[in-house]
Amino acid sequence: MPRPRADMERLVIALETGLLDPLVRSSPAQLDNLLAPDFTEIGRTGKLYSREQTIAGLLEETGKDIPPVRAENFVARWLSDNLILLTYDTRHPSACDPRPTRRSSIWKQKNQNWQLLFHQGTPI
Repeated sequence: MPRPRADMERLVIALETGLLDPLVRSSPAQLDNLLAPDFTEIGRTGKLYSREQTIAGLLEETGKDIPPVRAENFVARWLSDNLILLTYDTRHPSACDPRPTRRSSIWKQKNQNWQLLFHQGTPI
């Protein structure tokens, strides 16, 4: 029996918040599993990043003392039967730009697995 949509929304939110966890961000295997092969990101500065650039940037953080990011106000919107647009806000008090960031991610389900297809962060 297929999972109800609310269960899948909770799963996608858990996967998204997992990407904020230093243990996930420092694991090439987990990043490879979570980021779709054609993943792209538009960062807070407006720069476009490829999947490879994003993974390399996350792995560079490994071992650095980076305070946790607080994520809140999650909203999931279904774009199709296998695509979810997730929006939320983050706060990173120690960042050089302390403004909160509004984030959006598109998650795609393929073969019962969810992968991040696109992510964007915009300073509020």
